[in-house]
Amino acid sequence: MSGVLVEVTGRTFAIPFECPCCGAAPDGELTVPPPRESRADDDPPRGVDFPYCRACVAHATAWSRASSAASAVMLVGIAAGATVAAFTRVIVGFAVVGSAAAIALAVRRSRRAQARTSCGPACAAPGIAVGYLGATSGVRRFSFASPTYTARFAEQNAAQLHNASPRLRKLVEGHRVARLVVPTPAAAVTIVAPPPTIADWLTRLDAAPGRVARRNMLSRALDVLHEPGDRERLIAAAVRLELAPVLDRIDDRSSAAARRQQLEAAIADVRADNLSDDLRDAMLSELDARLRALR
Repeated sequence: MSGVLVEVTGRTFAIPFECPCCGAAPDGELTVPPPRESRADDDPPRGVDFPYCRACVAHATAWSRASSAASAVMLVGIAAGATVAAFTRVIVGFAVVGSAAAIALAVRRSRRAQARTSCGPACAAPGIAVGYLGATSGVRRFSFASPTYTARFAEQNAAQLHNASPRLRKLVEGHRVARLVVPTPAAAVTIVAPPPTIADWLTRLDAAPGRVARRNMLSRALDVLHEPGDRERLIAAAVRLELAPVLDRIDDRSSAAARRQQLEAAIADVRADNLSDDLRDAMLSELDARLRALR
């Protein structure tokens, strides 16, 4: 990680729509887990979704699974060592455990080496390039492996920064100066395409590859659509897509009490999620209506 702590306040915060590891256009997403020591009163003790490119998802996942594979080997070795010690000699059991530890270490090193090899030249880290350090009292804390992504995240949440350190401010200022020094190449434009219609936005929303991409698309659309009817149609479509997996998990054959419990859990999850106010309110309205229908 860059070592620069970024703290943001508020229920909703912006996430730059680029891969936090290599900076490429995202075609996937990754849920960054909260710290293990999250408390029940943390706000919220849940993961945060970040856009990611699939190549970086692959090597970050492989890096994380290396430790899981090593742990599995170690557990098998401990079980085998205990069995051998019980039926033969204790010293032999310890030897089995020692051998398992060596194998586990080799497995971890080998798999992490493979993950590192699969990184591209622009990748900031072989593992997950985002550190979510938890949230308390409405303040969320992050650290990023990429200094560029750190600066962009801070820039997009400038009004919500909490206790910004001199190091973070220097990083953001350096990023701003770098943009001024390196001009963006001009592209020749011969034909100006007409602005997307509501039908175009609805099609793009349906085609979004995941939740993060869909929410980014909705935000872009709402920035340019001003007709109340168009905005309502777009939000309604987003609500349908967001809630489809949630509602699919609610088994109509289960008891009313069980369905009520599932809906209440979904409502709590929506309230804690990083959503725009328009989308959150619409999703809560739909879930509340379904909850009232059970009473």
